[in-house]
Amino acid sequence: MNELPFELVDKIFNYLDGLSLAKSKGVCRKWRDLHDQHNYNVLWRKVCLTEIPKDVLVEILGYTKKDLLEHLEHKEAEVSCWKEVYKEWHRSRFIGKWPTMCLELKGHSSGPVYDAKISGDRVVTCGEDCTVRIWDAWTGCCLKTFQGHEHRVICLALRRKPGVSLHHDKPHDLIVSGSDDCTVCIWHMDDPGVRVKRLVHHASPINCVAIQRNIVVAALTEGSVAVWDFELNDSEILFRINSIDWVRYVGLLNDAVLTVTEKNILDLWSLSTGESLVSEVDFHHKEGICQAASRGDTTLALSRCGKLVAWQHAYGVKSDLRTSVLRNYKIIGPGAAGVQRGKCLAFSGCLVAIGTEIGPIYVYHLEKNWDNQFQKVHTIIHSGSTAPNSVALGDDGTGPMLLTAGNDGIARVHRWFPFSATNLAVHVKSDDSTKIPLCDQT
Repeated sequence: MNELPFELVDKIFNYLDGLSLAKSKGVCRKWRDLHDQHNYNVLWRKVCLTEIPKDVLVEILGYTKKDLLEHLEHKEAEVSCWKEVYKEWHRSRFIGKWPTMCLELKGHSSGPVYDAKISGDRVVTCGEDCTVRIWDAWTGCCLKTFQGHEHRVICLALRRKPGVSLHHDKPHDLIVSGSDDCTVCIWHMDDPGVRVKRLVHHASPINCVAIQRNIVVAALTEGSVAVWDFELNDSEILFRINSIDWVRYVGLLNDAVLTVTEKNILDLWSLSTGESLVSEVDFHHKEGICQAASRGDTTLALSRCGKLVAWQHAYGVKSDLRTSVLRNYKIIGPGAAGVQRGKCLAFSGCLVAIGTEIGPIYVYHLEKNWDNQFQKVHTIIHSGSTAPNSVALGDDGTGPMLLTAGNDGIARVHRWFPFSATNLAVHVKSDDSTKIPLCDQT
């Protein structure tokens, strides 16, 4: 192999898929040295654009789909390491197949943990004790505690740094929390105890929140949605969206506000005027929506009867509606007969996690073609003895993560690693500088 000319080796590499290209580094020293050259980032770029769906690239790289297309047209604005992008996508396929480890985060003094989010190698939680907490996802230590709400904190949202991959150690800079005290608070993740701004709405408690750039959106339990620009000197509401139903999910999609209501209505509203752009009603959910989640230009809505609807958006305008049924799948454990009832939902990259009312969490891996993807469960996770209030998915650069918030006051981090479980104790230490290494062959 060492005698092959560089031109021939380069031609061979151009015919390899991602996994074969990663393994080729171990063939000989010459091939290993070629992999370390900067121009081989172009090969990984080709592999990523060929094998990874565009909407998944949007999620991993932190761009909108429109920004991603513009980014790819300018070769000088290149991603520094496409191989790491491919690794993150490839690792998600092995969730449930690699050895797993569960870490319990105990610290909320009383009552349930209502919401939890993943931010690189950190976890953010909120609960009945009126606090927001940041945890180290490796050691389980509570790093920061934010106090300022007068009643229980129901929901969280994180502002993502532009152009930063989700497996970066610190991909987010701000936390938004919504509470039953009718306020929304904004906190700096790296500045403990300091509140950036307190946005007050006197009419109703907060149900769910979202943040993008300087815009904060909050759904109120009375049925309306409030929109703020928190960089303005005052905290007056820019405008209010009056919904006819309980809003289960709010999101920000480019220049539009996305809402999903309990009665199966998805709406897109103009962020500048508050006018309705698109309204879509789905009658497949007879028992109503319990939660929704977005990734890139795709929105999933989960009903209590265990059905899932996927909406595809094109730059703020709905272009397609597809429905996948999540019922009658095989259940493991006592009381297995019947249909599972959905409770919470997470959507990240190629993975979808669905929490049920009796406890088990079902994880699905999506490919390019979604047909029949939800007829087979990829893996089933049992996280504690109670049903989860929320679930979250992530990847900090070492492997997939599943985060759950439980009624027992404990948040749990589930991890999957590309080596035997007997080696976990060797690699996982309390020292934050010691982390499980990346598997070099993806």
